Amino acid sequence: MRISLFVGLMATLALGSCQTEKNTSAPSVIFGKDWYYKHQQPEPKEGFLTYRLKGTAEIVPGMGVDGFRLEPGGRFVLHTQGPADELLDVPGTWQAEEGNTYRITLQNEEPPYQFTIQAQNDTTLLARKQ
Repeated sequence: MRISLFVGLMATLALGSCQTEKNTSAPSVIFGKDWYYKHQQPEPKEGFLTYRLKGTAEIVPGMGVDGFRLEPGGRFVLHTQGPADELLDVPGTWQAEEGNTYRITLQNEEPPYQFTIQAQNDTTLLARKQ
């Protein structure tokens, strides 16, 4: 009787925590690293682009720069191409939403957007801007 009561209580607690738990951080493998879009064909389904670590992704001349960096404290940096084709870093912040989705707010006039990230391994991830 005691065992079945204990098992029932643990199952209730486990199910309850699954329903209310919300992802409040990004996967640690992506923090503190510069990720760049690897221009490749074909791209994965559902609008995801392949990003690789700086030094492993080839930046293709004339294709622009598309990258980012997430810091554990909520700081975000967008790596993009400036008006004179130089690398431009736009600071911003990130906030975890459901699953692997993050709300990105940049310190420029671009409106906030959702960014979904799927870490593949230590050097490759898939990301989609919504």
